[in-house]
Amino acid sequence: MGMTDRIITSLVTWQQSNVGKKLFELEKNHLKTFIKQNHTDRVLQISGQTYLEQGDAYHYIIVEESDDTHQPSLPSVIANINTKLPFRDESFQTIVLSHTHERVDSLLALLEEIERILMPEGNLIIYGIHSTSLWSIALMFNLYFIPFCKRVYSEHTLTQSIKRVGFEMEKPAQLNISWPNCIDLFNLPRQAHQAIIAKKTVSGMLFNLSV
Repeated sequence: MGMTDRIITSLVTWQQSNVGKKLFELEKNHLKTFIKQNHTDRVLQISGQTYLEQGDAYHYIIVEESDDTHQPSLPSVIANINTKLPFRDESFQTIVLSHTHERVDSLLALLEEIERILMPEGNLIIYGIHSTSLWSIALMFNLYFIPFCKRVYSEHTLTQSIKRVGFEMEKPAQLNISWPNCIDLFNLPRQAHQAIIAKKTVSGMLFNLSV
């Protein structure tokens, strides 16, 4: 990585770079496939460059940290991702975390907010950098610099945290996406691409049978 790359200060700027753009395209295609197959229309993307266009979802809002270089074409809200999100309970059918979990102060606090604003049976999609990828290893040894990324979570840690707040894990392979294999070993964006899908469970309803 050249010295000029170190002027990157945000996720959006990184997604527009030569390296980040390739991973962004993988995530964008993955989400478009999911939206089409699951017929979902109320989508919230938290942070990052826009994955969808106006015609892809009926209601779509981006929550992003302030970045003057990025002017999203869709309705957006600037919010602090480390605090309570400015939406009512059960507002969205699908929520997409675009590398958001890799830079918040508390993963569990973020997931609890997602659970609050997601509809019952709603979907959570998390895009991140795979913990076993060469990118992740380079990050650990300070050989690679991604300023937005405070930490990389293993799939086990993510799934356990997701289950803890009331989600069931879905299998990304159901989307018929070609996942990394030995042929992709040196295709860094593809082998670094992590996509986790979970569904919000419906809590058991309590009925008052007293007369």
